[in-house]
Amino acid sequence: MKTSQEMKEARYAAGIIKGLTKKQAAIEAGFSVSVAEHSANKIHEKPAVQAAIEQARTEIRAAAVYDHAQAMAEAGEAIAFAKKHGNSMALVKAIELRSKLSGLLIDRAEVKVAVVDVRAALQEAKARVQNWKGPAALINPIE
Repeated sequence: MKTSQEMKEARYAAGIIKGLTKKQAAIEAGFSVSVAEHSANKIHEKPAVQAAIEQARTEIRAAAVYDHAQAMAEAGEAIAFAKKHGNSMALVKAIELRSKLSGLLIDRAEVKVAVVDVRAALQEAKARVQNWKGPAALINPIE
């Protein structure tokens, strides 16, 4: 059975894993504010706390692993599902996904850049301003 201190340290480690600061984790774990302000680093450096934090991080990393093999397997499952249900569009998309994962298909974007003659555009704008007849030209465009 864990002591009160060990329980607080376990809650502290859980707070660190949740992303809390050392001070916030200590307060949430049940340590006093003064202990949290002055001794959070000491709590953090305890071997049992470090071990609990590392164990939790290891479990998180193991649960979060998503690699190429898993993606390919899921794409294979999607292909089988699409075939079973006769969904041709889903089949095509799943095959496309597997092809991309295999490196057979590469998405490419073609970017065309138009050359703009800034000097000519400024000269045209200047000529329009110099030839402007004022607001009356806008009100009576027929003249």
